Amino acid sequence: MSRLIKTAIALMALLFFVSGAFAFDKTGTGRLYHFMGDPYPRIMLQAFAYIDRQYVDPERAEPKRLMAGAYKALETRFPPVIIDNDVESGIVNVKVGEASKQFSTSGADDINGVAKVINEVLGFLAEKLVDEEKEDIYYAALNGAAGELDPHSNAITPKQFKEFMIDTRGSFGGIGFVFGIRDGQMMIITPIEGTPASRGGLSSGDRIIFINGEPTINMPTDVAASKMRGDPGTEVTLTIARDSWTEPRPLTFVREVIHVVSVEKYFLEKGEYEAPVLYLKVKGFQRETADQLKSAIREAEVAHPDMAGVVLDLRNNPGGLLDQAIELSDGFLEDGTIVSTKGREGEARSEATDDEPYTKKPLIILINQGSASASEIVSGALRPSRALLIGSKTFGKGSVQKLFPLPDRGGLKLTVAQYLTANDVSIQSIGIQPDIHLYSAAIEKATKLRIGPPGNHTNEADLENAFTDWGNASEEPWKQLQYLSIVKEAHGDASDESKPPEKSFAELTLKEKLGKLGEDFTIKLARRIMDNVPADKRDGAGRAALLKAAEPALAQMEKIEKDKIAKALAEIGVDWKGDKLNEPGKLTVELASTTRVVAGDTGKIKVTVRNPGSRPVQRIWGRSDSDNPYFKGRDFVFGAIAAGGEMSWVTEFKTPKSISSRWDPITVTLYVDDEETEIKGEGGVHAVAASKPDFGYSYTLSDINEKTPALSGNGIIDPGEMVSLKLKIDNIGEGESDVTEVNIRGEGKEQIFLNAARTRIEKFPAGSSREADMSFRFDKTGEEKNIVKIVVSITDMDNGIILSDELSLKVGEPYAKKATRYAPLIAVEKLPPLRTTAESVKMMVLTEDDGVVKEVYAYLDGKKIFYRENTDDAKKMKSLITVELKEGSNFLTIAARDNQEMVNRSNFIIYRAKSGEELAQNAHIGATQIR
Repeated sequence: MSRLIKTAIALMALLFFVSGAFAFDKTGTGRLYHFMGDPYPRIMLQAFAYIDRQYVDPERAEPKRLMAGAYKALETRFPPVIIDNDVESGIVNVKVGEASKQFSTSGADDINGVAKVINEVLGFLAEKLVDEEKEDIYYAALNGAAGELDPHSNAITPKQFKEFMIDTRGSFGGIGFVFGIRDGQMMIITPIEGTPASRGGLSSGDRIIFINGEPTINMPTDVAASKMRGDPGTEVTLTIARDSWTEPRPLTFVREVIHVVSVEKYFLEKGEYEAPVLYLKVKGFQRETADQLKSAIREAEVAHPDMAGVVLDLRNNPGGLLDQAIELSDGFLEDGTIVSTKGREGEARSEATDDEPYTKKPLIILINQGSASASEIVSGALRPSRALLIGSKTFGKGSVQKLFPLPDRGGLKLTVAQYLTANDVSIQSIGIQPDIHLYSAAIEKATKLRIGPPGNHTNEADLENAFTDWGNASEEPWKQLQYLSIVKEAHGDASDESKPPEKSFAELTLKEKLGKLGEDFTIKLARRIMDNVPADKRDGAGRAALLKAAEPALAQMEKIEKDKIAKALAEIGVDWKGDKLNEPGKLTVELASTTRVVAGDTGKIKVTVRNPGSRPVQRIWGRSDSDNPYFKGRDFVFGAIAAGGEMSWVTEFKTPKSISSRWDPITVTLYVDDEETEIKGEGGVHAVAASKPDFGYSYTLSDINEKTPALSGNGIIDPGEMVSLKLKIDNIGEGESDVTEVNIRGEGKEQIFLNAARTRIEKFPAGSSREADMSFRFDKTGEEKNIVKIVVSITDMDNGIILSDELSLKVGEPYAKKATRYAPLIAVEKLPPLRTTAESVKMMVLTEDDGVVKEVYAYLDGKKIFYRENTDDAKKMKSLITVELKEGSNFLTIAARDNQEMVNRSNFIIYRAKSGEELAQNAHIGATQIR
């Protein structure tokens, strides 16, 4: 469809990336820049110049605010760094361990001055943080500064920039299949039709054993993707295992340009009440999205003359390219505003053309809280006259970003404008309400269900530094409908661990996909509405026709779903049939002042509602709120309570083993039908952590040289050798580990070919040891000369215990054949209370290591509050930490690092109450020593 309008051209300048990014990437400018000396200070100056000239809201780009953001990010990222930015004195005090330096901020009154001061600080940090990459230091600061602007402005490293370009271009050189990790193995999910993968016979379920001879054991998926991608015309060999083959086979493919399909299409045949429709799932807005959608509709109308309309699914679509959102919207419109933008360069408006639309048949758009940005532009453009929206409120992102290239081939993404939907409506931090709001009742068993609308999901307004003053959207849903989504055994367990995990949609056969789409309640409702549009009036049927057709469909389905929900609740003893009656204001709620739950056990929260009034109240339920997300948003269902009567409900749940000891307030608010009351009950939940496993290990190394056997076992690693890495894992904690995963992987740019890299240990008691035999072949070093890096990870996911350690071996030099690797022990003389009214607590922290304790540091709610370096090279350190508490929950992390760069962390959650009894520290399980 032609784009010959001047306003559209103006809008094209506000894409999420610009052609300059491509031009910079294709020329040698980026490489040349590095030969001109240290590029990083110039990168910072360039980035801040972009902010100064291009950022949408200059008032937000307050120089010292950006500086503070950069310093906070540096403190968080690098433990030895503490930065005291004294604004009044004009001095920045920077400490890196024992080293310190002062910097003047006298010239930091504008953007350029701030960049210069930050560069001075970063130069000092780069000099002292000798083990850190310079790129990491500068990009941490740049991201911290950009994060102070808004949630969508950020810096992108050169590697991330490359991946970003692939995502937005929608094409790359490769083989053509979707893959993932299943049961620890790299598996092909589905080949893409018409690609080398499909023509070469690859099938869903095939396992990728080697990529160009390199084992895929523990290979991260992004690394695997980069190894399989490459220039079109080049070759890549995959060794494939298939259940029907006796042994794996090597298959060689010639890479081609692979076009990522952003639009999935399925024709859903006519059902008893459901019209035959074309279902289109738009996963993201890429370069060819509009063309793909247009082709799908045109082909379907030819192949299926009875097609009643189009269901456009934008659920969980995070957005993408603005020009594609405009072009797609224009494809359904003949006139009217699509979108307008307001930025520092003025206003721009895009109007629909009068070209032939993709189709004139009814259009229904499906949205939810995961629909954002470009998805919201399309929904907002088509809603006024063309489409009916079904689902739940969208994310609420009403801003436009532009990507500016940086000299090292990285990029800076900045918010440059806000966009307005038709009628100049801003959905920023508000979102688009559907015409028909759907929500489910999930009834699994007598003690576990959800009867009210889902709790508030994180949306734009919840993001730090979001624009919350732009939005002026005020639409409310036209209709609301609740439906039954899950019915399980009334007294059975909702989970069945003996069943295999459910397949992803991409792994299903076409028949299974069509079946799943046919069962989707939202799609079913959309089809019923379209079925009510007379066949002879479907051409040209817009929003008004769909609203009219929706009335009988909603009335019919509402009755059906209400009966289903009432029946499901009746099976678990809840009377949900009657209508709401008078005097709900007299209800009272009671729950225990403190309910105790233990990690790993089944927890129960009991709530009792009494009706002292003279008339019954029906359809009563309650919902919890708590600082602890695990106890937030739980529903309690009471149904009908007679005059003078009472009803109790127990919500039962399996408490995760990883839960920490803490005390949290819990409030239960009553609802009558779907209306919130002011009636609340208050109590508390005391979660008690269970004894947990913890890990240390020792290893034995030996080298095997197959070409020159005489060199085997000489204690020196040479290229081409196989290395045996025997691990002895110790459970040094106080609890048993049900399942422990031990893995190794290569780190860095050297060529590591993992041979045996994964061991699973079951039932690993405290105080015991287990062995894991690993091996790998070392081929050659990468950019970091003469260093081989192997990462060892020991994980118990049930308890949230992860030990990750990096072994660095020098090529051609003797290595330690045996070593012991233990993270420092952290102990507290007196554990802090879980609940207190004190304004602060003091903690004497003792740290001990088998080698040397290098440093101890602490964070409170993400802000570094303590750092101490061990200058005595001792095995033990004692540190007194004062923790200033705010009212409510305080999240404290204490960390210790040893001379082997192994880190241990202990987390504490302290609730500061206005009044009440202190909950003593002995409520923690595990006495005073915590690893």
